[in-house]
Amino acid sequence: MRTRICVKCEKEKSITEFYKDKTTVDKLDKTCKECRLDSIKQWKKSNPDKVLKHREKFIVKRRLSKKIKGNG
Repeated sequence: MRTRICVKCEKEKSITEFYKDKTTVDKLDKTCKECRLDSIKQWKKSNPDKVLKHREKFIVKRRLSKKIKGNG
């Protein structure tokens, strides 16, 4: 079984515990899934205005795509 060390928690984990990343040599993210999700949660807590803005953009985009599909 192949393993990799997470750069954030510094624990050795199975490669199945890492997301894929096409930009790296071994095609795996440098942080494990658990650390990546923790980072995302922390970012969302510290940037609620950006999260809301992104959510609003997504809703508008979804409504537009529904209108286009409904007319076609």
